[in-house]
Amino acid sequence: MDILTKLQELRQVGEISVLSTIVKAEGSTPRSLGVKMLTLASGETLGTIGGGQLEHMAIKDAQALLVTKENILRRYDLSSEGIGGHCVGSIEVFHEVFVPLPQIVIFGAGHVAQPFAVLAADLGYPVYVIDERENLLTAENFPRSNITRIQANYLDGMKQLQFTPETVCFILSPGGEKEILLEVLPQTIHYAGVLGSRKKITVLRKQLLEAGIKEEDWLKVRAPVGLGLGGETPYEVALSIVAELVKELHDASSIALNLGLKQNTAPIHHEAREITVPQ
Repeated sequence: MDILTKLQELRQVGEISVLSTIVKAEGSTPRSLGVKMLTLASGETLGTIGGGQLEHMAIKDAQALLVTKENILRRYDLSSEGIGGHCVGSIEVFHEVFVPLPQIVIFGAGHVAQPFAVLAADLGYPVYVIDERENLLTAENFPRSNITRIQANYLDGMKQLQFTPETVCFILSPGGEKEILLEVLPQTIHYAGVLGSRKKITVLRKQLLEAGIKEEDWLKVRAPVGLGLGGETPYEVALSIVAELVKELHDASSIALNLGLKQNTAPIHHEAREITVPQ
């Protein structure tokens, strides 16, 4: 399988990986500029950047980055004075961490959900739409290959999914908000967006707290969901929700970078730092 295809598959299913690319080669080297290797969280690798001690060290470096989630540019001296190889050159490898894509789960397949799902899918996110209404949950309404349609009631539909820290839920249904949030909020998710008026959200919060939802779990809720862009049509509302999603993900990435915390969101990568293998 092509390395870049595998990389995209891993991000779609929520697995972190490290792409190692030779960006500079000087002298006698086992592989040339542009050669890639992919290191998976399982320890498996795809491709090779030269084998032997060089590859052993590169894999070890990549595995460390699966934990720190930072990109590095590293120089490997291939001589006997360096890593003990038989070559007389050196290479530089850019190790780039790719974190999982956010998983977008939409409850409801109505007028706002349809353009929102397409917009989120066009951003590259895997999208799951849950609704039991067959007439709405159609390929015509959700015409993207990365949109998965789950025809079921909301509670049964969510049982088919695995929630992760990268999951973002959007309740765009005509009802059932309380029942859905009672199941979703105790999960480890990024956040949950709820469509509705401020009065409706106030009542919903009171009901959930009375039902046993913790205050810290309620903090995962964004409601009313969407940035205040001023639009009223279903597409304009969907656009405001996507805008808030992008802002939330970028803000979370910035916080993670500034505080040195684990980065849970997908499109933003850490800045690279350069390291030379000690001679």
